[in-house]
Amino acid sequence: AASELSCIVMNQFVKIEDCIIAITERGKLYKYDFDGKLLWETETNAYCHSNPASNGKIIVFGNDNGEIISVNSASGKILYRKLIGSAFSSGTVIYEDALFLGDSDGKFYSINLIDGKINWIFYSSARICTEAIAENDVIYFGNLKGEFFKISKANGIVVWRINTDGLLNITPLLTKNILILPDENRKLYFISTENGAILDRINLDGRMKLNPVIRNNLLFIGYENGNLKAYEIQ
Repeated sequence: AASELSCIVMNQFVKIEDCIIAITERGKLYKYDFDGKLLWETETNAYCHSNPASNGKIIVFGNDNGEIISVNSASGKILYRKLIGSAFSSGTVIYEDALFLGDSDGKFYSINLIDGKINWIFYSSARICTEAIAENDVIYFGNLKGEFFKISKANGIVVWRINTDGLLNITPLLTKNILILPDENRKLYFISTENGAILDRINLDGRMKLNPVIRNNLLFIGYENGNLKAYEIQ
């Protein structure tokens, strides 16, 4: 029989091979197999509203205390726990040997995955809630002031930035050369990855709550009222 979680889970699950990682709002980490059997649990004693990430060997996440915690995925043992910044509510992203995430003060971090040391910090002007997108040598992310950035993965230098005057708290969708960027102020932007130009904008019927998804030339958008709509795209 499947065991029960001790507290509500607010964050996304992480799939590792044939297992699932879940972290509760109160910061307790669980690993289950697909039969619902509990493999291990780890108590961190800190509230967590940041989505975890894993490369299969290490699980990393930020918490409300501004800490970064790294956990061995096989044993559940905490590898390191470091106070980095203010509260983390954005999702964690692993790309090669670094992890990326933003905090409530608007700071965006590149952190060494192995030892938790800070590689660099980029200072934006507002709280970061979106999960970043890493692609090759660059990182994309937005903040609650409506600013959206493309920066260098190596050193955090800005490639381009735009200001939508909106509210960016949903992770965009990256296609070959276009970013599809949700704005909670009932807008959807189509942005050139090359130079940040806004190619098109759609006014929506309501506020988006889910990350946009494309399949078979259909763009799926989930709204806060529970509706899911599909838009034909070219």
